[in-house]
Order: sequence, then C-alpha cells, then structure tokens
Amino acid sequence: MGYITTLKVQQIRWYRRSKGLTIGTANGCFDLLHPSHVHFLRECKAELGPNSLLVVLVNDDRYCLKVKGPGRPIIPQEDRLKMVRSVKGVGLAFLFGDKDPGKWIRRIRPTMHFKGNDWEGKECPEAKYAPLHFIASDLTYTTSGLVERIQKGAQ
Repeated sequence: MGYITTLKVQQIRWYRRSKGLTIGTANGCFDLLHPSHVHFLRECKAELGPNSLLVVLVNDDRYCLKVKGPGRPIIPQEDRLKMVRSVKGVGLAFLFGDKDPGKWIRRIRPTMHFKGNDWEGKECPEAKYAPLHFIASDLTYTTSGLVERIQKGAQ
C-alpha cells in the first residue's frame, strides 16, 4: 500500500529535477508519534530550507517488532504512516521493510540524511549513502519512556 518502490523513487527524482528541489531523507519507526518526533521532523525541514522536499522512510511492522520487541509497534504501520505524513514539513513518507534504508536512500540521492544527535558517534549505515546531518534531539519524550509511564499508570 504505502511501501516505497523503484517507480516511486524514479518519480521523486524526476520531480526533484523538474522543480530544482533539495531533498533530505529521514527514517524511523515513529511508533506512538509524540512531540519529540514532531520536533525532529520539523527541524529536518527547517534545515533543508525553502524549495526542498523531506522524504521520510517509516519502518514497517515486521521490522519494528524485530528491533523493539514484543508488543511493538503499538500503532499499526498504515496509521503510523498517516501520522508522519500529517506533520507539517514532511513532503513524502513511505513504508519500507528492509533492515537498512540505505538501498532507498542511495536511489533517492538526497542532499543529506537526517538523524537525531543521539546517533552522533554511533555507527549509522545511512552514512554510506548520503551525508549525515544531526538534529539536536528533544528527548523530553521517547516512545519507550511513554510506554513505561503508561504501564506504570495502569498498575
């Protein structure tokens, strides 16, 4: 349904050339979309500036379960995709099922790929495919922290 495909990438690249856009990419699970996610995505768009397109790659349910563990994701992939698409500044968002988004980043050919600065100094496979730009993380909210608070409140 909302999965990224080679055809969609070709359309993005055609659109980029025809409009002279700067393209940036970001990726993540975006489970329980919260203010820190919104801050990150808006800052990505702000860093790209005008005449730009932010493309967000959202991990599918299978991958989220694999890396986050039982009970995750909390929000199904299609709903997470809709929420990410609704954030002001997000131009396009797609689901992807690969462990490494590099295949899609390489094909999109962004000017930069965004990560939260909590990734600085860590291995980021995306760095092989596009220059990394780190966004100052607002860690007021984290999905894991919210899940923990909800579980404590339910006891």
